[in-house]
Amino acid sequence: MAADIGASKIKIAVFYALDAEMKPTLAVLGRRMRLEHGKLNRFDIVQAGPAWFIKTGMGVINSAQAAQEFLYTFRPEIVISAGFGGMLLGKADMGEPLSIPAVELYPEGRTLELPDTGLFTGLRKAPLITISQWTRKAVLKEKIRQKGSLAIDMETFPLASMCLEKGIRFAGIRAVTDGEDMEIDFAPEDVSDESGDYSASKAAWLIAKRPALLPQALKLGANSRKAAEAICQALLNIL
Repeated sequence: MAADIGASKIKIAVFYALDAEMKPTLAVLGRRMRLEHGKLNRFDIVQAGPAWFIKTGMGVINSAQAAQEFLYTFRPEIVISAGFGGMLLGKADMGEPLSIPAVELYPEGRTLELPDTGLFTGLRKAPLITISQWTRKAVLKEKIRQKGSLAIDMETFPLASMCLEKGIRFAGIRAVTDGEDMEIDFAPEDVSDESGDYSASKAAWLIAKRPALLPQALKLGANSRKAAEAICQALLNIL
């Protein structure tokens, strides 16, 4: 089913990068209505339950474009950036959901303190670094002098920045797929298409060329399933 919601009010907008991040959540919420609205048609946007879900694709460029086009057209009351993240510093259980109190854009160095919306009470808080280009954890650790817990992703900063600029309530949640001692040995573009969507065919070709990556890919897949379930529970608690 498709809908053109025009100027109608949107209360909650959940931005995510990968189908795998929202698969359990959307399955629980059930029936979906797809948004058709001009330039926004390049993104996968559906209404499920009380929220609109916007799939941006991986990376800051895709996240920024989705935020700019969606938030320019609509003004939701609450925006949530939800998805997978890795640990750069500090220990975490695989799949553990983290609430984000601050986010830094690397290597640009801009930092945002995020107001506490009270949406994800009970979750452990961990500052986040959004990397604008793929960077190995070992390199980041040499440059980041912060102590304590620190998570990493590739999408949150531009969305948070635009929401603060527009006075929209914003909350970030990242569920852990890789610990601080797990270096990911491939870049997102190795397993995604030009729009930032995960490509199963590219992932299969990568494994065929580099079979030594298979154990890491299987472990990351298992961790991602745990993380997606944790995201689902956290979102259902507030929707």
